[in-house]
Amino acid sequence: HHFEVFMSGIILSNLGIIVAEADANSRCKSEGVSVDDCQTMGFTIVNSVLLVLYAIEVCVRLYTYRASFFINSWNLLDLIIVVTGFIDTFVGMWLNAGYYKVVLRMFR
Repeated sequence: HHFEVFMSGIILSNLGIIVAEADANSRCKSEGVSVDDCQTMGFTIVNSVLLVLYAIEVCVRLYTYRASFFINSWNLLDLIIVVTGFIDTFVGMWLNAGYYKVVLRMFR
């Protein structure tokens, strides 16, 4: 129960971070600056930490539920979101793929 409450708090915090990041990105666009040039390292670090926390959550649930993990569609959705998040992170780091990076973020 405590784990679920903790993760719910993380998810709500992430919502606030998404709003703040969207606000910062819209200010960049209104000033005519590319979002990639304007994005702060702080958002990148926070998003990376959150992704690791979500990955830990999926791993804990996978370990706890084992094969029955794959029966619950919400677990599968969480797994897909985490995997997509890591793909987005690695594409952004290694390929700096512009359009594909935006598409992956939208999917995530």
